Amino acid sequence: MWKKLALTMGAAFLLQAPVSGAFAATLASVQADVTGDSAVETVELQGDKMPGDSNYYQHLLVVVRNAGGDLLGVWNPDLNGGYNCLLRRVPSRKAMEEADRNAEAKDGAARKTDGSEAAPNPARQKGETMMSTRNETDMETLIRERQKAVERSQQSLLEEMQDIMTEEQKAFLKDMMKDQQAFQERMDAMDKEMARLQEESQKAMDELFVKEQKQMQAKDDGYDRILLLAGRGGKDGAVDGRLLNFTQPKKAKVEFTGVDSLGITAEAAYLPDYRYRVAVKIPGRAVTSALEFTGRAENVLGVYGEDGGIARPYLHPHVTSVTSLSAWLGQLFTTQDVLAADKKSVLGTLRVRWSGGEDGSWTPVDVSWQPGPRGKKDTEAALVQTAAAGDWRLYPQTAWVGERVIQWPVVSVSGSPEIQNRVNDALDGWLHEGRADGERAYQVKYAGKNLLCIEAGRRLPDDGVARRIFNFDMRTGAEVSLADAFTVRNPDFRKIINLTGKPKNAFEKAEPAYWFREGSQVVFADRILEAGFQDEEAVHRASVDQENLDNFVKDASLFAS
Repeated sequence: MWKKLALTMGAAFLLQAPVSGAFAATLASVQADVTGDSAVETVELQGDKMPGDSNYYQHLLVVVRNAGGDLLGVWNPDLNGGYNCLLRRVPSRKAMEEADRNAEAKDGAARKTDGSEAAPNPARQKGETMMSTRNETDMETLIRERQKAVERSQQSLLEEMQDIMTEEQKAFLKDMMKDQQAFQERMDAMDKEMARLQEESQKAMDELFVKEQKQMQAKDDGYDRILLLAGRGGKDGAVDGRLLNFTQPKKAKVEFTGVDSLGITAEAAYLPDYRYRVAVKIPGRAVTSALEFTGRAENVLGVYGEDGGIARPYLHPHVTSVTSLSAWLGQLFTTQDVLAADKKSVLGTLRVRWSGGEDGSWTPVDVSWQPGPRGKKDTEAALVQTAAAGDWRLYPQTAWVGERVIQWPVVSVSGSPEIQNRVNDALDGWLHEGRADGERAYQVKYAGKNLLCIEAGRRLPDDGVARRIFNFDMRTGAEVSLADAFTVRNPDFRKIINLTGKPKNAFEKAEPAYWFREGSQVVFADRILEAGFQDEEAVHRASVDQENLDNFVKDASLFAS
């Protein structure tokens, strides 16, 4: 009897006392309405740091408290631990729609206030075109110019050969040119047909997306979910993810687990003639239970012989675990990379979009393949490892609506929820500018121990681009302005930029206002693209070696590698 009473009193004490172990640290903390009662709760992630490892935490615990600090519920994650753990609020559809309306109204007001409309971009490209880093040569233009050069060369050669050719040779050449013209006409017709089909496909995807949005709106849940991310470590960037439902705080429900992508499996193999195959199995899907994707493969580690046959059958492509679990517009998005046998070259990415049911279950509604190769995986840029970047990690997030891709970063700072929230609040401010289904992209310009530089861009309604520059002091989470980083009032500051920058004298008449570090250089600009200003050529920009700016840096430790 006394034993039973003691256990009962102990349980009561646990529900009232703060939840923390002897060495437990608060790894992340978010404010969200997880119970759906229109009140804001605090959700914390706690854990014990493993001895000898700076970023790995074990014995994880998710704690929910009300505004008064009272304990509402505790959940013990079904994973041993993780690196760079992170919590994210997944807003209810009602909140997303309200934010979307506000952002759209703000975009419209900005255009009216400016009094000008940015000229539509006729050669719209995606992803990296929203960044200031531009390819020096446009490949499509180059191909057209080369085609015209070949045609001019052929015409010149024909004119020179007219005097020495027999009538029979002229007739043969004439017929050959007709065949070539007919072939070109067929190719042009095929190009037009492909463009038409692509346009129809985009329209169909948009219509399907709108239909799904209306269906989800009809069953709006009205509460926030919590996304838990924990890095597994290793070079492939694998991450453990959980989507949590706390409408009943004492009985937390795991709606989605990124460990096995809810049973979707993928296997990859090399095929003869420098090709690969990725087979995807989707359990429980009524219409399609298997999909297959193929593409070109590089010959790494001697997989292929000289004849294109498979010389080393024991080598296989590597399918990573889930590398990204993202929540956006009431849906979930997962990605998995397929790496070559050397685990460096990316053959492609498996992308799955999930739709939620009323019972909290999630069903794959779109499984697609994004082919590579995309070059070597960058293991130095803090995207998959943090050894070079300090006690923080950047998690890439990706969603898509038809052909439109939405990419954004979230950052985890080990054991420092205040810094983590400060950085992510700033990034969220950019993420929620403009319509939620509009394109977004970003580039990590620099990832150092104390400094993180990101350039972000989003597509405007008139097809223009709006950019943002983020320079974070990762010791505090604060943004670092130009005046915070450099002694801009020193008259020699602008002189050294004009003297040593590339190009020189970029700021003879303009004043630098924006900056970011890129490698061993610092890039300065007087303005960035925004609503009403889309003239890239009018931007004054210069790159200066970091060592040339040492005398003007206010805090040298900020730039420490």
